[in-house]
Amino acid sequence: MVEALSRLERLHRRLGEYTCGLPARYHLGDDVVCLPQIRLEPAEGAVRVVMSHLLPFGGAGAFHEIEIGVRLTVTPAGHEGVLFAGIALDPPDDALAGGGTVSHEWAAAGADVLDTLETAAVELCARADPFGFLAGREWSGA
Repeated sequence: MVEALSRLERLHRRLGEYTCGLPARYHLGDDVVCLPQIRLEPAEGAVRVVMSHLLPFGGAGAFHEIEIGVRLTVTPAGHEGVLFAGIALDPPDDALAGGGTVSHEWAAAGADVLDTLETAAVELCARADPFGFLAGREWSGA
């Protein structure tokens, strides 16, 4: 369990570096602050660890946010994990597939759940265009 939490923390750090680098890459503004979040949530017969980074941004009359993170559910029978990423735009942007909200999840289960999530995170973080990536383009992973 200690090894799993250590790997999860490294994964969280990698996703944080990627998410917190988006404002500079996309010129989202100098006042944009990346907010790390770590939560423990009860689940039916399990515990869910949620680690993410929230990136709120926007100008006058607009509120947008990007959230990228990982959820790991630990049960007596094993582990299930999800790498998730989402963008919410208010007001919606027609240039973004889906208009106001686009999200994607990559799920994994079994003994190699963290390996699968780490592979998905590496691929996500290698993308210069997270918006197109979220729309499902060029994904070869899980």
